[in-house]
Amino acid sequence: MFPLDIFTKQFNLSGLVLIASVAIFSLAVIILLVNVVILNRKLKKATTPTYGFAGKPIYPIIATLLISVSIPLAVYSLSQETTFEQKAEENVILQSSHYVVSRDGENLRLEFNVVPYVDGVAWGEKSFDIFWSFKGKTSKTSYEFNKSAINPSKMTITLPKGEYDLTILVTYENRSQRLEQKLVLK
Repeated sequence: MFPLDIFTKQFNLSGLVLIASVAIFSLAVIILLVNVVILNRKLKKATTPTYGFAGKPIYPIIATLLISVSIPLAVYSLSQETTFEQKAEENVILQSSHYVVSRDGENLRLEFNVVPYVDGVAWGEKSFDIFWSFKGKTSKTSYEFNKSAINPSKMTITLPKGEYDLTILVTYENRSQRLEQKLVLK
């Protein structure tokens, strides 16, 4: 007879308990091995560094954000009416003159005037403020406000003989024009 013929033999209870306990023990070992493998995979995944934002790649997030912002801005800019303004700058040239009114020993009484030409037209229908600065033997300053073709520039000053640096600053409509001259008084 074949010794492992399980269908023909009868087993006693102690043999059956032994087989059941081996099967349960084997099943428990297999379950523990599967859990160890699963936990190993989770540990490996948790310890590998992730890049991006919240574990997700950052470049697609940036691209999505950029597109989602640029589309509404493009639609808004295309819906607005566009006007282009081109303003020509005025050409302003300053012309100054002076002459001696009187002499008193070492002092000279002088009269100065300046005429701004706006695009070739004297005073150009504008109003100007004029700042005069004399630096030399003595330093003096003078101001003229709201000068125009109706109320032209005319400034009288007394200076001792000598060399002076004359600076004329003419301002109008938040712009300014400067004229500098050497002045020799004899």
